[in-house]
Amino acid sequence: MYIGHLDEATTREDIIDYMAERNFNMVKECTALRTRGRNKAFKIAIPAAEKGTVDNENFWPKGVTFRPYEF
Repeated sequence: MYIGHLDEATTREDIIDYMAERNFNMVKECTALRTRGRNKAFKIAIPAAEKGTVDNENFWPKGVTFRPYEF
């Protein structure tokens, strides 16, 4: 999954902590991606069966982009 339009100070740990605060502890991978400009973006790997939990606009803060990650 791609997560983007994050503040430039956002870290891998911030993403994992944010998800854990929402009772989602199944992150298999969280990798920072190169971006243009100052915003940060991450590739997150989660179990396919759990996709519906985080592929939801109510899970992420307003303004965060989330979508399937395209390899």
